[in-house]
Amino acid sequence: MLFFQNKPNGLLKERNLDVHSDFTPWQWTVLAVFWVLLFPVFIPLWIAWRILIGAFVASGIFVFWMAQHLFIGHPDPKSQPFKWQFVRAYINNCIAVRLPHYNWKFRKFLFRLSGVRIGKGGFIGMGGYMEDYRPENVVLEDNVTVSFGVTFIAHGKKKNRTAEELHIILRSGAYIGAASVLIPGIEIGRDAVVGGGAVVTKDVPAGAIVAGSPARILGYKDGYGPSEE
Repeated sequence: MLFFQNKPNGLLKERNLDVHSDFTPWQWTVLAVFWVLLFPVFIPLWIAWRILIGAFVASGIFVFWMAQHLFIGHPDPKSQPFKWQFVRAYINNCIAVRLPHYNWKFRKFLFRLSGVRIGKGGFIGMGGYMEDYRPENVVLEDNVTVSFGVTFIAHGKKKNRTAEELHIILRSGAYIGAASVLIPGIEIGRDAVVGGGAVVTKDVPAGAIVAGSPARILGYKDGYGPSEE
């Protein structure tokens, strides 16, 4: 292990970059004592603050809901997905995507609760944006891995689009790199790999390795490719 090497780091020695603490041991002790003493004092303050924020948001939702019905009228039946969108948006993009990595199984449960279709196994990382207007258009088959910060967009302004033209389907074993963007109407093939930061605008064949904006095929995994079809 690096931390237990007896030989000093050559670069640190050459540049005289000694690693040292900003506080002395007794100062760290005093800080720790104050931290422990103040911790229980701030617990009720934190709870009160969270309750205040929740009450503010809930009252705002209710007021604007009343205003819509009083001054605008009932929403168009065609816009029914908006009816519970604020709930899906809160579950997906205020709670699920912010959970620590060790809660990824609970994150999958919350996405499923909002309507996203997710298979067995696999992993979904933190951050990014998960479709909350048409979550049923997002399908992740078994053993799909989604790194952190990935954006799923499965709706659009164009009218008369079918569900197939808006869906995002990730086939079994697909891997989506960090900070990628998946737009409506694409299918990521089985065992395909999408590089970090890619913007996927069209279907990705099975076993393909893509990257870039827009994403382009760089190659194929062994056993895949046009010659294997």
